[in-house]
Amino acid sequence: MTNHLVDGIFIAISNKAWNALGAPQKQKVKAAAQAAAHYNDENRLKEESQLVDFFKQQGLTVTTPDIDAFRKHVQQAYLGSEYAKVWPAGMLDRINATH
Repeated sequence: MTNHLVDGIFIAISNKAWNALGAPQKQKVKAAAQAAAHYNDENRLKEESQLVDFFKQQGLTVTTPDIDAFRKHVQQAYLGSEYAKVWPAGMLDRINATH
C-alpha cells in the first residue's frame, strides 16, 4: 500500500468545441470536470479500502512500506531518468505537492 496512485479520469474536448463556448459555459464545464474528478478519486479510495478488507478476510497480509523511503527512491529514479529532461519546469514540484 504505497498510496501513490488514484486512477485518473481524462476529460477531453476539442479546441473547436471549447472555443465555441462562452465564458459561463467554460466555467460550468470546468466545474463539472472537477466534480467528476473528485467523485472518481473518492470512489477509487473507497474501493481500495474495500479490496484491502476483502484480502484480509481471505487470509492475505496487506503491507504498508516505509512511504518516505519509497518516495525518496522513486524521486531519485525519476531525477535520473529521461523524463526529468523533458517534463515541463515545475511539474515535479506540482506532483510532490499532492501528497
